[in-house]
Amino acid sequence: MVKKTVLAGTFYPKEKPALTKMLDKFFLKASEIQYEENEKKLFAIIAPHAGYVFSGQIAAHIYNVVRKHKFKNAIIIAPSHYSNCCEYFIGKYDTYETPIGDVKTNKTMIGKLQNKKGFAFDQSVDLREHSLEIHFPFLRYIDPELRVVPIIFVKQNNTNAKLLAEHIKDLLDDDTLLIISTDLSHFHKSTIAETKDGLLIENLKNIDTEGFLENLSAKKIEACGYGGLLTLLHTLKNYETAEIGNIQYTHSGYTSNDFKQVVGYLSCAFYR
Repeated sequence: MVKKTVLAGTFYPKEKPALTKMLDKFFLKASEIQYEENEKKLFAIIAPHAGYVFSGQIAAHIYNVVRKHKFKNAIIIAPSHYSNCCEYFIGKYDTYETPIGDVKTNKTMIGKLQNKKGFAFDQSVDLREHSLEIHFPFLRYIDPELRVVPIIFVKQNNTNAKLLAEHIKDLLDDDTLLIISTDLSHFHKSTIAETKDGLLIENLKNIDTEGFLENLSAKKIEACGYGGLLTLLHTLKNYETAEIGNIQYTHSGYTSNDFKQVVGYLSCAFYR
């Protein structure tokens, strides 16, 4: 069963040559950034999920880091913007369509998750959801053989995040990358957005789950994929030497030139 694209022609180009050209440009620019080499194992990344015009370049920065490592699988946790039918959606497809080629799923890993508490395969959840599909062209571009485990976190809260961290714990071997899909603050003046997003990044740097929860409750920070971020924070507690790296941050104001209502975009990596 193939999941047809719903974003091609809107969030990114519909035709293969145009999308390839765009990705080539993104990765060429990303390759100009020199990061300090980290001797630890790359374990997880955070990447945005807006249209490529707005967040494609910052997503390419972190996917350029990923392609220097060899992974066989990627577990993607993306938020639901439209549905509230279950705790988690699991994509039981064979492949996901993109204009540059299909992305295969890891049916074995999906099979291990689909019967766990809270998981459901309700196609209405991803009928028009962008937060998951937006990553597939990047993954296809950097490694056509990589297989995905697609999860949409529907009912986001800390309890479900803890449970999801337990569900995926045994799947996170050295061959598997964890991808958290999220944008940050939405529709604030750029100065406010930068303050909110800076505080969230500090919580991530310190792997400060309690601080994250407190700031989220007080509306000092925002992220549409906060459930995935909490899942990541709970997961990172399993690794005493975990640390953040390769941080890139921007917001939509730099693309739209509208600094009165911006959306924040973060890409970064975690090592263990």
